[in-house]
Amino acid sequence: MKPFKIFHTITGYFFGGPIGGLLGFYSEDIVNNLKTEYVREDSGAYLLLLGGSLIKTPGANKALKTEFLQDYFLAIFGEEKGRIKMKFLQKVLNEKYDFASIANDAGREYDSKSKLQILHFLFRMASCEQPFMREDLRKISIIANNLGVHIADYNILKKRFVADLEPDHAQLYRILQLNGGEEFHIITKQYRKLVLLYHPDRLPNLSEREAKIARVHFEEIKSAYDMLKKIYKQ
Repeated sequence: MKPFKIFHTITGYFFGGPIGGLLGFYSEDIVNNLKTEYVREDSGAYLLLLGGSLIKTPGANKALKTEFLQDYFLAIFGEEKGRIKMKFLQKVLNEKYDFASIANDAGREYDSKSKLQILHFLFRMASCEQPFMREDLRKISIIANNLGVHIADYNILKKRFVADLEPDHAQLYRILQLNGGEEFHIITKQYRKLVLLYHPDRLPNLSEREAKIARVHFEEIKSAYDMLKKIYKQ
């Protein structure tokens, strides 16, 4: 092990316990790979920690999710490196840590493409259980927010994996940027305001990708309003 990596492993453990040590062990890889197009080698610690939070979801099929994590690591990192990284899993599962803070740390380290790669991994891991657990979706939503992933990018991924999962009422209000419980005329007023801001026809000169994101975000807003409208009519 290189002296630089030893130093960060020791300081990481000192300041953050075993979890800090795990992140410290990978810190040199993080520094060396920040500007690469696809972050893979240095993402192992974050994938273990964030994936571990899904394994620990109450009622989760721990064996199934652990098997997915192991298969993923072996496929991505190779047999030798994959098994070395997986040795940390039991320590991760036995430790108490704030997965939102871990995601926040990852958000400071990685570019937008690498953040989406992490998020894609988590959605795939959660979707190995059917039906998709609402608590997993809640955790992934928190992780996405702390990573700094744009809500439209998050919604594109969510729609791919959990299109059949009805959002809870609180989520509908959040999409419309409301606190929840507002009278329906206030909801309608807010919806019209968001339509003026986010309707794709009102956003000229967008790239193809930006236009796609704008359409998905607008559809999410419209869908949330339509669902709340239906609820209030009942």
